[in-house]
Amino acid sequence: MYKVIIADDNPIICQALLRRIPWKELGLELGGICNNGKEVIEKLSEVSPDIIITDIRMPLKDGLSLIEQLRSRHIHSQIIIVSGYNDYMYLKKAIEFDVISYLFKPIQDEELLKGLNKAINNLRQTEELNHISNFAKTLEQREHIRAFNDCLLYLINSYHFQNLSSPSQGRWILFQIPFNNEHQFHEIDVEKLLDYKKILNKKWPCEIQVLAPVKTLVAVLCPPESRLAEDVTNFVHKLFKWDGILSPHYLLSHTFNNPNQMGKEFITSLTHLYSQIFDSVFSEESNNDSTQVLTMDIQQTLRTHLALSDYSGASQLLMNKLNSYLHKNPELTGFESFIRTTLQIYSEYIPSLTDLSKLMASNILSPLAFDSLERFFELIKNINNEQLKPVDITEEILKYIKRNYTQQLTLTIISKRFHYNNIYLGQLIKQKTGMSFNQYLNKLRVEQAVEILKKNNQVKITDLSFQLGYSDSRYFSKVFKKITGVSPSSI
Repeated sequence: MYKVIIADDNPIICQALLRRIPWKELGLELGGICNNGKEVIEKLSEVSPDIIITDIRMPLKDGLSLIEQLRSRHIHSQIIIVSGYNDYMYLKKAIEFDVISYLFKPIQDEELLKGLNKAINNLRQTEELNHISNFAKTLEQREHIRAFNDCLLYLINSYHFQNLSSPSQGRWILFQIPFNNEHQFHEIDVEKLLDYKKILNKKWPCEIQVLAPVKTLVAVLCPPESRLAEDVTNFVHKLFKWDGILSPHYLLSHTFNNPNQMGKEFITSLTHLYSQIFDSVFSEESNNDSTQVLTMDIQQTLRTHLALSDYSGASQLLMNKLNSYLHKNPELTGFESFIRTTLQIYSEYIPSLTDLSKLMASNILSPLAFDSLERFFELIKNINNEQLKPVDITEEILKYIKRNYTQQLTLTIISKRFHYNNIYLGQLIKQKTGMSFNQYLNKLRVEQAVEILKKNNQVKITDLSFQLGYSDSRYFSKVFKKITGVSPSSI
């Protein structure tokens, strides 16, 4: 519906226009009736009119002064003038101000309808052009993100930064994106990155890029000001939280002053991020002939432990070798090779790790999937319990979830309760329910929410979400709509 403001100091004219305009038929609605141009200007704080029908001669501010002020403020409403004066100077000014119709009093219905249809057609054409322009701009932004992601990926693999249209000065903010509770990567695609960019650019009208060259890392490129970079960091963490993403580690780079420094600062920051997470001092140099952490002899010894079901011995061997390596200025590719090779060997003896092993092998910077070295070793150690207690207690686990779904419940909490590995528990739940743990938990919570809302639709959404175990009401509403197809407020 297009909004219309009528401005005339004669109330009879105003009422006549009100009666004679076919509002519903044309898709119009009244935005207000004003007695002079000053009232129209004041009305703009409440209404954004698409069409203004105005007299020329009015007290306080006449029609031409009104139109001149509107244009000076870049308000491009469609203007229709109604006047009892056939004056050349008025007509000339109207043309200058891009008035679409100049109607003489007494107003004829046919002329009024013709002017309104012309205004509506102009508005629709403008909307179509804006839509095409915005679509083209969005496509361009998507391609820019993809190209920049490819550039960063090439840099990670080769330590050589390709030239790309980018700011000559700025700072990197690198965010680790570890596994979710089910040991799966979070889905942060180009559309999500574009959403983040639009939100950030709306809050800070400056050039900010949001990139994700790999599944375990989000890289934000922003202007060099320290305070701005810190504010952007905090706000990005909020965006992640709204999407259920935890980013326990981040790294703010030094300022770079040219494209060559941009690439170097990225690698330096990435290396420091690894050092921060895994409590070591990683080298920035990439060495294709770097010392192999798990030599063939060590790999054979590890396989022997696993073949004999000596999981404790296997995990101790790994801990000793990796701790020794991390004390010798390790580099990223060697560490990644250790993680991938370990999981590949374990998957040969423990089929439940096959999917995880393939996932890690197919993604660069895969160690960032673990938020600490302890978390990786925890996975390895828990395999012992998984293999020695293969009893199917899925029903007990589901009963526990049903009893406690209103609490802060995660796979980690349940795994500690039943002394099982996270991944194994997630697979048991999916085999039994056909859903992942999060899907099953959300289903229980949403079903209960529907029952509560049917009984009392006045309950506050924030209170309801907290009652059902959600800390964020916005996330609850998003989950609710995804499952039911409607928002909580519409129940």
